[in-house]
Amino acid sequence: MVAFVAPWCGHCKTLGPEFTSAAASLSPLIPFYAIDCDAAANKPLCGEQGVQGFPTIKAFPRAGKGAAREYRGERKKGALVEYAKELVPDRVKKLRADEGVDNVLRKFLDEVGSPDCVHCTS
Repeated sequence: MVAFVAPWCGHCKTLGPEFTSAAASLSPLIPFYAIDCDAAANKPLCGEQGVQGFPTIKAFPRAGKGAAREYRGERKKGALVEYAKELVPDRVKKLRADEGVDNVLRKFLDEVGSPDCVHCTS
């Protein structure tokens, strides 16, 4: 998550503590950054990202996989956290445990292969 800000911007000053708090609650899973678009060194980047107003908040996928998404939600910690969490891919495999935990675990380990499992011998 990146906030493009300007030091003179009142909305940016209000966003600061909320953005910082959201960043702290998601660290290190989701990094948050702020870029001062008034700094001469950052002006090309802000222009390249199409920043026309402050603050502009964008989510960038890791490793450049996909386009940046502009955040247009509420500028509060809770809303920022929920938005950022929704962008993380869910790679959790859901297992039904109505057969009993041991059977479900054994079946799962057979699928993924785990020769070191001590508790899963038949």
